[in-house]
Amino acid sequence: MTTLRACVLLGTLLACTPPDGVVAPVEAWAPAAADPLPTHRPPDASCPEAAWGPEEGVLEVDTGGCHYLAVEVPLPFVLRPGDALEGDLWHQLLDAPERAEGHAALLVDGEVVWEVTVAIPGLPEAYPIAWTADRRVEAGTPLGFHLHNHGDNSWRLGEVGFVGR
Repeated sequence: MTTLRACVLLGTLLACTPPDGVVAPVEAWAPAAADPLPTHRPPDASCPEAAWGPEEGVLEVDTGGCHYLAVEVPLPFVLRPGDALEGDLWHQLLDAPERAEGHAALLVDGEVVWEVTVAIPGLPEAYPIAWTADRRVEAGTPLGFHLHNHGDNSWRLGEVGFVGR
């Protein structure tokens, strides 16, 4: 049994720290049980499953079909102060009939720990995601990803990984 699998299975019992590796594989993201940023949700929010999901190793969101996304995955192990989560987010050319802003965020237990706001229209761009835990976060705590965007655009989130201290 790998150390990561043991941590996932035993999580809080052993409070183990896994080796560096993937925390949130793109296939693991699922609709959030509750919207962590309800004040961001537009009245006409819609996100059919056909508009987002794993695609060639990334979580792809087609905002022509899904202009508001809130997904999550439970942390498979305890994070201790100093542990870090890292990932990459990028988008293609951003276009919309009217000027607007896009917003993406990574959340831990409903708290925004990383975010970016981008102007639309905009050129393709990549954003490194990085958060260092400043407190203990228990296994099973929701790790969330939020995206809202206007226009028919394409965003991609790579796997979120763990970097130990």
